[in-house]
Amino acid sequence: MPNQKSELLLAKTNQRDEKSLKLLVLSVWMWTGLIAVFAGSALVHAVSTCMAGMYIAGFANLLGALLSSGFAYANFRSGRAIAQRRDSHYSFFLAGVNCLIFPLGTLVGAATWQVLSRKSVRELYEHSDSAARLSDSEQTQPDVARSSANIKGKPKLVVTPQAQALSAKHIDEALSDADEAEERLWKQLEDEHSRKQKGSDASP
Repeated sequence: MPNQKSELLLAKTNQRDEKSLKLLVLSVWMWTGLIAVFAGSALVHAVSTCMAGMYIAGFANLLGALLSSGFAYANFRSGRAIAQRRDSHYSFFLAGVNCLIFPLGTLVGAATWQVLSRKSVRELYEHSDSAARLSDSEQTQPDVARSSANIKGKPKLVVTPQAQALSAKHIDEALSDADEAEERLWKQLEDEHSRKQKGSDASP
C-alpha cells in the first residue's frame, strides 16, 4: 500500500509539472509574440521618421527594432528549451532579464523561476538530459561499428608464387633486351668509327 500511494503521488506530481511546463511554454511564446510586434512597429516607425527627414529618431527606432528582435529570438529559444527540457540555466538567466521589464516581463520571469525551481521539474530535466546523451551515444556507436567493419572487410593484396615467378620472368626479359640494345649500340659506334678511318686513309 505505501508503494502504491507513493507511485500515485509521483504520477500526480508529474502530471502537474507537465501541465505547468506546457503553460509556461505558452506564456513565454506569447511574450515573444508581443516583443516581435513591438519590434515590427518600431521598424515601421523608423522608416516613417526617416522618410520625414528625422534621421536621428529613425536611427533610434531602428536600433530599438533590432534589439527587440534579438530579445524576441532569445525568448523563443528559451521557450523551445523549456519544451525540450533542456538548458535550464539559460531559461533561468533569461527569466531574470524578463523580470526587469514590468509588468508582463516580470510575470513571465517570475513564473519561469517558480516552475523551474521545483525539485520534481529539475528531475525531469535531468532525466531528459540523460535520455538525450544515451540517444547520442547510440547514434555514434553504429557509425564506429560500420567504420571498423569496413576496415576489417577491406580486401588484402595476396601475391601468389605464380605471380612472383611471372614478374621475375618479365624482369629477366627486360634485362636481356637492355643488354642486346647496348650491344647493338656499341656495334654501330664501332662501324661508324671504322668507316671514318677508311675515309681518312683513302684521302691524299
